[in-house]
Amino acid sequence: MELHNVSIQLADYTEYNLYMIRHSHNWLVQVANYAGPVLGVLLLAFAGLFAWQGRLAEAALYLVLAVLLLLVTLHVALRWQARREFRATKNAAMFESRDLVIDDTGITVTSAHATSHADWASFLSVGETDRVFVLLVAKRMAQLLPKADLDAAQLTELRALFTAHVADVKLMNEGVA
Repeated sequence: MELHNVSIQLADYTEYNLYMIRHSHNWLVQVANYAGPVLGVLLLAFAGLFAWQGRLAEAALYLVLAVLLLLVTLHVALRWQARREFRATKNAAMFESRDLVIDDTGITVTSAHATSHADWASFLSVGETDRVFVLLVAKRMAQLLPKADLDAAQLTELRALFTAHVADVKLMNEGVA
């Protein structure tokens, strides 16, 4: 299969970052992923308790803290960081348009600056989100394949290649395009 002019958009890169957090084995990342929302809900509960008791000043304070915590938790910070990395001049080559050849030998990527080939044995696992395929080559490093310009037949062919050649494959339902 040949794919031409494949480029990674900001939404694809953000989706990749969210995928990496959700599938991280680092306990600190997992705690941070859940602590903000849990603490935000607890603060909302305290705000409700204080409001129920008629202590409106304290209720307002806890409400403001809860909303701020819920808004500034990991996902907002992550999106900000992804946007910053995406726009950085030093990262421009990572997001530029490229051509891919995906076959039984692996994946060959050709961009304006380089050509590289990765055998299937190079990939630890393959994951799929609504927007991208994430092909992990290390715990915190992956190759992205955006799905935006792929038709249903190409998605089916890619899923079959991944399933045939990579040991750890976590794909969405076949009917999802």
